[in-house]
Amino acid sequence: MSAPETAEPDDVAGCHRQLKFAREARQAGDAAARARRVARDASRDAHRAGIPVEQIAAMLRVGTGTVRQWLA
Repeated sequence: MSAPETAEPDDVAGCHRQLKFAREARQAGDAAARARRVARDASRDAHRAGIPVEQIAAMLRVGTGTVRQWLA
């Protein structure tokens, strides 16, 4: 039976960096998905409140206001 290979410190550090980048990418993807859901829900609620679609699209494009402000 041969002895298991040991990883070099540089290899271990590289793996840790890759895992860190992968975790950050996943978190960014999760945040983007959350933002899309929030925008979709806000758009739906504003539409139900009678705000014109063009106005909803403009608000979403510039990212101004909140649903509460739109509905006030």
